[in-house]
Amino acid sequence: MNIRKTVVAAFALAAACAALAAVTVHRSFRNRDTGYVNGAASGGSPSVVRPAKSSASSRPAAVRGKAPNKVNGAVSEVQDGGLVTVSDRSGASWRVALAHIEAPKAGQPFGPEASKFLSDLTSGKEVEVLWTKKRADGAVVGELYYRHEKFGMVDANLTMVKNGAAWHALRDAEKVYAAAEKEARAAKRGLWAAAKPVRPSLWEGSGKGEK
Repeated sequence: MNIRKTVVAAFALAAACAALAAVTVHRSFRNRDTGYVNGAASGGSPSVVRPAKSSASSRPAAVRGKAPNKVNGAVSEVQDGGLVTVSDRSGASWRVALAHIEAPKAGQPFGPEASKFLSDLTSGKEVEVLWTKKRADGAVVGELYYRHEKFGMVDANLTMVKNGAAWHALRDAEKVYAAAEKEARAAKRGLWAAAKPVRPSLWEGSGKGEK
């Protein structure tokens, strides 16, 4: 009987250690949409849920009134928290800059965590990109949606902001992203755990806090 108790305790300890080892993102990151909560209890619902096949009435405001270009496939590379490569179903590659947000660059504080967070959101999942414009470097600017097994298509851009993995873009007209940033600030999630996180646009050698 004592041997059985010892074996059960050993298995329980091993499982606890494995769960602890899996927590690799900044401890204040919390993705309520997918239950990725760094060991905390999961809960809540996705920040935005889109049906798999969007109708005109359910399109994001960024493309409402204008038919968006659509790319379906999988994320093959995460360059940083705001730029990914998507391989579509034909095998073509698309560089996608996430609209409405500013994510920390790889070389600045929280940059690696933001990249890891976005990778965890999208890895191994079907994704859809809705875009209406291209940058000068050829990257399309759009909204990235990943398929969640319970909630359907979820806005990765908004999830990044809501969990403190990115800022909402300055002068962006979409108020939902500004509201998500306000919520993340109040909860001190992700990059907001720092006293003065610096936007990527202000990072270039400034070393100063956000103004």
